[in-house]
Amino acid sequence: MPLIPLDAYTAGVPTVTTDLSVVTVVVGEYLRDWLNPIGVNVYPVLPAQPVWPAVRPTRIGGVMRNRIARLDEAIIDVDCWTTGDAETLATQARDVLLSMGGVRHRGIVVTRAFDSAGPAPRPEEDKTVERYGFTVGLLFHRES
Repeated sequence: MPLIPLDAYTAGVPTVTTDLSVVTVVVGEYLRDWLNPIGVNVYPVLPAQPVWPAVRPTRIGGVMRNRIARLDEAIIDVDCWTTGDAETLATQARDVLLSMGGVRHRGIVVTRAFDSAGPAPRPEEDKTVERYGFTVGLLFHRES
């Protein structure tokens, strides 16, 4: 079977988008805007000395649904820590993220938000705080 030279393909050169991580920024800013007024800190990376209560969203996966339309599905995992009731904090944060359908921010349009897992307790080394987490999915695209 003959090999087809790379320049014979009509689809063009594959591209790798660099804007996938922007959804993590959008999620963090959205959570911050809703949770900071009730005293919850939102961190993209947990600092050495965090101030509790705290929430940390992280993109842990997902797939590009349509490369041409730049339709992406992100899986966002969220950790919640507090010296009080972490399950309540996780439920509040989850409600906020599940309301993201229709949000437009930083050139991103969230078309759908859906549950993936949680809230559930997670292991924590610091015995002074309780930790819960959950996972949501966001379907989003870039505005043109």
